[in-house]
Amino acid sequence: LATFYFSTNGDAWEDKQKWLTDSNECIDWWVEELETDDTKLECDASNAITLLLMGENNIAGTLPDEIAFLSNSLAELKLNDNKIGGTLPSTLGLMSRLRDL
Repeated sequence: LATFYFSTNGDAWEDKQKWLTDSNECIDWWVEELETDDTKLECDASNAITLLLMGENNIAGTLPDEIAFLSNSLAELKLNDNKIGGTLPSTLGLMSRLRDL
């Protein structure tokens, strides 16, 4: 997730909630009170990220190839109303569980 943060101008995001910390994103840092309709993270029982919603968050830049590191778990990736540019990484093709982009 750090590569995603850096390649999409994470310092300028409106909602950065503990990104780039030692905390486990599935256990420690995504609390329900901070969720909105546009920002949410869900994990499965093995603490693998299954859903990442980061809409309307001032995300800009390109998606990194390393997004494929989530290929065994990520089913939904929603980045609506941001400033994502460039071409989609070819590694998205490795994401067999991804059903909603």
